Amino acid sequence: MAQAILPVGLSEAKPNASRQPRRDHRQDCLCHAKGLAPIQNCKLADLCPLAYPEGMTTPSISTAAIILAGGDSKRMGQPKALLDWDGRPMLEHVLDVARDGGCTKLFVIVGKDGDVIRRGANLEGVTVLENDDPSRGQISSIQLGMQHLDFSTDCCVIWPVDCPMIEPGDVRALIDTYGASRASLMRIFMPTHQGERGHPMLVDIGFRQPFIDLPAGETARSVIEENQTQVKEVPTDNPGVRVDVDTPEQYETALKQWRASS
Repeated sequence: MAQAILPVGLSEAKPNASRQPRRDHRQDCLCHAKGLAPIQNCKLADLCPLAYPEGMTTPSISTAAIILAGGDSKRMGQPKALLDWDGRPMLEHVLDVARDGGCTKLFVIVGKDGDVIRRGANLEGVTVLENDDPSRGQISSIQLGMQHLDFSTDCCVIWPVDCPMIEPGDVRALIDTYGASRASLMRIFMPTHQGERGHPMLVDIGFRQPFIDLPAGETARSVIEENQTQVKEVPTDNPGVRVDVDTPEQYETALKQWRASS
């Protein structure tokens, strides 16, 4: 029988009946796509993409924020992305919260108002994607964003631009819970306030296909309802995860609440 070749610096372990068999980290590496938990202090750190340094509780997680700004804003009467949010466009505020919350890649999906939004907001460092047919519904913008993610991305946060009261801590809680749950079957993570689900929704990159495959007219809710056993709720004390602004009255109320809490 041929002798096994070990990586440089490792010697074959001597049998010891009192010790449990060592976990095969190389097998874990091959199973990364299946969602296995990361390996702490892996002896094959130079080979193992799941290894992370001593003292860290979770590895770095590459999170993309997909900001949905392609709606027609009929009830608002103007692009919601450019509504004034305490001296700057609402879209800029949402992008900053996403950055502060741990999102490392930023995408904005625009529709017919794309040119106006590009001129009216600072989108430096942001990838802007144009939805040519936003009449197909919000799911078409979600699909467009997901289709532009590569496999260096671990997960994505789906975030309607008209949800400006989400806080960085809400985003971090979603990402941290996702990181701690990668060995489980959970693939969709949603914030809840007093038992009610809100925004944004975090989706594992390996679970985007059910969203991409949805036909026109369907909504993301269809995927959520069909996969309840893979949905994890993340409680928050922030009622803002349940707030969106569709009308001028809702906008004024939300802005007053945000200023009062700042």
